Amino acid sequence: MDLYSAVFSLVVIVISKHIPVNSLYYYIVMTKEKIALLTYKAEPLLTDSEQLLVPAFTEIGIEATATPWDDDLDWTQFSTIIVRACWNYHLNKDKFINWLEDRAVSGIKIWNPIDVIKWNIDKHYLLSLEKSGIKIIPSVFLEPNDMPNISEIMIAQNWYTAVIKPAVGTSAFGVRKFNQETMANVEKQLDRTQSWILQQFCPEINSEGEYSLIFFDGEYSHAVMKKPNDNDFRTQPHYGGSEWVINPAKRIIDQAKLVLSDVKTRLLYARVDGLVLNGDFYLMELELVEPYLFLDSHPQAPQKFVNAYKKLSK
Repeated sequence: MDLYSAVFSLVVIVISKHIPVNSLYYYIVMTKEKIALLTYKAEPLLTDSEQLLVPAFTEIGIEATATPWDDDLDWTQFSTIIVRACWNYHLNKDKFINWLEDRAVSGIKIWNPIDVIKWNIDKHYLLSLEKSGIKIIPSVFLEPNDMPNISEIMIAQNWYTAVIKPAVGTSAFGVRKFNQETMANVEKQLDRTQSWILQQFCPEINSEGEYSLIFFDGEYSHAVMKKPNDNDFRTQPHYGGSEWVINPAKRIIDQAKLVLSDVKTRLLYARVDGLVLNGDFYLMELELVEPYLFLDSHPQAPQKFVNAYKKLSK
């Protein structure tokens, strides 16, 4: 039920129950739509950037609150859950997915849709995008209990330096960089009970930087460039990385949007991360579960997010 329908229904109730009209405001305020901006118990609050969504939702009569998914709460109070900062899901993917499915069964709307989250939570989605013609950073998957020799893979692929990361992971969790001389130690420590993605290391991430392009309901909003410090390869600020607002060339935006066109479901939010290699955009990751959206980097971004929510909720 949208806000206008809810208000109409309340007016009917007020009239039928002979409630004083001056009490209508109280009923509207007490029963207005509530949505959960999903976090997790270890870090229950939103970042300063994500906090900008709260007043943006308030302006359209919706109460949005940071709510940990792994806390014991009355979830029936929420009409919608928007996955935002639940950055521990990778520690127990199945538990997280089951929890979301239980909320959906109870009638709560989930954004992004659960089917999209289930597909995107595992980096094997890159293979399906590649089959559709999307250019991705050269990648090879190592499956559980599979024992390929990483050195042989790197030689066969003509890679001197590579990065390995869990197929299910977030925020550089478990990511390691190595070369043919140092890979033996990495291989010895590798947990072979889970899937890993092995990717060619592209020096462009240090020389130019990694693009992050943000979309709301499929429409481009804004972009930032992320760059590691000189002694690292990870772009996250807690590893010394830096980030700044950019205005990408239209061809870069169009190529990033082409990635989204392969997802046939409408998305509330999306972040397309990649590198430009020889003039073309190569996808590094398509972030549809809980990406940081750099909402504080563009003055209209929080309102664009809320407007997209309004369109999708009709």
